[in-house]
Amino acid sequence: MGFQALFLVFLAFCSAILAQESIDARISIDTSSTIANTDANYICATIDWWPKDKCEYNRCPWGSSSVLNLNLSHPSLINAIQAFKNLRIRVGGSLQDQVVYEVGNLSSSCQPFTKQKGGLFGFSKGCLPMRRWDELNQFFKKTGVVLTFGLNALYGRYQLRKGVCGGDWDPSNAHDFIRYTISKGYNVDSWEFGNELSGKGVGASVSAQQYGKDLVRLNTMVDELYASNAMPKPTILAPGGFYDKSWFDTLLQVSGPNTVNVLSHHMYTLGAGNDPNIMKKILNPSHLDRASLTFGSLSATIQANGPWAAAWVGESGGAFNNGAKGISNAFINTFWYLDQLGMAAKLYNTDTPPCCRIAYRIRIRYRYATDTPSIRILGVSASWAVLGRETSDSIRILRRIRELGRIGPSSSSICKDLRFSSSKSTSISVEELRNFQFTNFNPIWEQNRQLIGYEEEEEERGGAAIASTRD
Repeated sequence: MGFQALFLVFLAFCSAILAQESIDARISIDTSSTIANTDANYICATIDWWPKDKCEYNRCPWGSSSVLNLNLSHPSLINAIQAFKNLRIRVGGSLQDQVVYEVGNLSSSCQPFTKQKGGLFGFSKGCLPMRRWDELNQFFKKTGVVLTFGLNALYGRYQLRKGVCGGDWDPSNAHDFIRYTISKGYNVDSWEFGNELSGKGVGASVSAQQYGKDLVRLNTMVDELYASNAMPKPTILAPGGFYDKSWFDTLLQVSGPNTVNVLSHHMYTLGAGNDPNIMKKILNPSHLDRASLTFGSLSATIQANGPWAAAWVGESGGAFNNGAKGISNAFINTFWYLDQLGMAAKLYNTDTPPCCRIAYRIRIRYRYATDTPSIRILGVSASWAVLGRETSDSIRILRRIRELGRIGPSSSSICKDLRFSSSKSTSISVEELRNFQFTNFNPIWEQNRQLIGYEEEEEERGGAAIASTRD
């Protein structure tokens, strides 16, 4: 299936699900100007820590897809990542603040995560063996990965009350881990401090004042460890949590100039995976537009308190808690993905674009909502992302990519590249597009479908073509 055919399938699908009465529309795509420039690492993915028995809503979809058990020699996984040339991989997630590293003077034995009543997210602390860390780095080097690693920011703290942690961060284990990483010559592009501890936190939180002080300590430690090494100093990211204006303002004020290079934040604009209205949210431009409020507010926070820092969406998965059954693993999931990808490119655009702004945690994991050992290595959304990655040398967003995921009622933020002749525009007539000419895309699509081992498969919910393998 070529790009033209896939695009027509996409538009036809939009018509089927959005329109009760067909209204013809003409699409004009202006490729003469750009709204944003991104670099080669704009598309990102997260490898999470969740074990097989992480379950929500009577579903346990993670399988062998975590940092500790992912099959790193699987050819389709290797091909999928190499399709992006230099894909940024973020190693992190909810359990990262319970991970210890098997190096130095670790006081306890190195054990995997197990279910534990009363534990953070219902799990015990876990451990990253250095043997596994070595294997991961061999994989990263082989596939050309640009690595962001999330450090445990709760190490050494104590619980003040439920959901609130206090005390200074203990950097000893992270220090030994980073020193080991340097000694082995492993290239870490950026270290991220903590996961979802900002504001009220998710499961746990730390005050912005304390977090800022600990970031100064981390930055100094990283300076010292890399000072005597030829390797460049990695970027420091924080806090990897949900945006809270007062908390983020204070963090930048306390940590001071150039301590935090990137403010990373998370977004799950569709809500919980069991929300019966997720489909409606995906198809509602007004709902998707709400993400722009966060983008705008965070940009203002940086401008007022830390103009030296960039903004990244460090994690975004649409629906949290394992995704939504029948949606997160279907073609319809492409809508919010492309919308947010383009919105972030536009609203976080700078003269010198940061390397990565969105890391989608849904890319590398077991197929949602099934009990069969079927791994979806690369879904429709990621296939479109590969196309975006290859569109031009600088990944210029020429065609307002967010509009490829928004064929519906117009809203205030719709870019002008897709101009509808009908103000109601709830349907696209495929006949109107049969003579439409696409440039640059077709050879790129053919090249990448061969590279990632593309297979045409009818998705039971939407006719999506995906790259898939079966164990």
